[in-house]
Amino acid sequence: MTEPSNDEPTGYLADAGAPTELAGVADADTRAAHAWAFDDEPEPGPGPARQRFTPGLVTALVVAAAVVAIAAAAGVAVWFLRDAPVADPAPRPDLLNGVYRVEYHWDQATYRDVGGTTNWGDGADSRPSQDWLMLTSTCTDRDCIATGEVLGQGGVRVPGARRLTFKLTNGLWQDIAPARVKSTCTYGDGSIAGESWTTVTLGFTPRPDGSFTGALTTVVDTNECGDQGNTVVTPLTARKVGE
Repeated sequence: MTEPSNDEPTGYLADAGAPTELAGVADADTRAAHAWAFDDEPEPGPGPARQRFTPGLVTALVVAAAVVAIAAAAGVAVWFLRDAPVADPAPRPDLLNGVYRVEYHWDQATYRDVGGTTNWGDGADSRPSQDWLMLTSTCTDRDCIATGEVLGQGGVRVPGARRLTFKLTNGLWQDIAPARVKSTCTYGDGSIAGESWTTVTLGFTPRPDGSFTGALTTVVDTNECGDQGNTVVTPLTARKVGE
């Protein structure tokens, strides 16, 4: 049973156990305490006989009063517990909720060439240095999924934007809906030889301050240019900039 809070009345049990007026009368009487309880002699004078209280009846009344007091105290405690505000759980810093600015660190990209002449671009200066993503996380007892979309430069929503889906696995957000795009392959003189299909994925690792590190990974999936398996991994950082 939950006890009432300290600022609520706590005198129910104390009052129930205090001596009653009848007890005082019994103490003042010169006869034995049980003598007056069993005296059946009617009171003198007209009118109905006055009710006599036996020790058993007095005890029963005291117990009943104590039970009522306890029940009332429990009711007060339950009432205050029921109305007490419930604090909202603290937001989890590892979830993706809001608008994020992603910074790509092209100068730190690593390449793994297994053949062919994949054209990864003309250099860091020719590639966008950042992207904006809008994401919302939903968690169940089994997993957490974040969904959203790529925003335009400056965080503006654009029609036909790429949709995003991530799953939190072992503390890492993994891209479970990677993009499929075409990459260009060239001859030695720079002329275009063809295009091959590549897979582009994003990955994020939560940090205690609510920011994220991760990587943009591009892998050549097909062999139209003889470069299947070529891979570039570009480090990135992401920080929440809006709701």
